Amino acid sequence: MGGWITLIAMILWTLGAIQWNSQGCTFFPTSYRLVIQHGFPSSYDKCSTETEQGTVKDD
Repeated sequence: MGGWITLIAMILWTLGAIQWNSQGCTFFPTSYRLVIQHGFPSSYDKCSTETEQGTVKDD
């Protein structure tokens, strides 16, 4: 049972990282880190130099 939960969590984490990647972030490790720090991005979230260092730019 725990293996299935881990698999589902990894799939959701990867889906969030793909969305951050489409916002302009590097896929690994930045997109994965942003999923943990900020969750899934909104349509207004973009990556910038500051985002690569851990902050999100909301325009």
